[in-house]
Amino acid sequence: MKKLYQEGNGFYGIDWNEELNSYTTHVILPEADKWTLSSFRKYKKVFEDARKQMKDMGIKSVLGLCETKKERKFNMLFGYKPVPNGIVLDEDGVLNYLVKLEI
Repeated sequence: MKKLYQEGNGFYGIDWNEELNSYTTHVILPEADKWTLSSFRKYKKVFEDARKQMKDMGIKSVLGLCETKKERKFNMLFGYKPVPNGIVLDEDGVLNYLVKLEI
């Protein structure tokens, strides 16, 4: 996995998913962070920097796998779009909502 941003135990990274034939993103918020308007603004800037890094790498789109509707909604705050009929089974047997971000 390539980490595009890391802070404490939180990070934003990407890796290639052979089964989906696409890059997928991974988001872990630092445990110490509480979700506030100022933290949203901070992560919006972090995300824009990560998006620029992906564009510089020649990546045109990425997918996100969300275990819950709450996670899907969180990703949509940052520009991801739900994939129609996009529900996939991961390697652990858990159904995930699929979202896509165009870079």
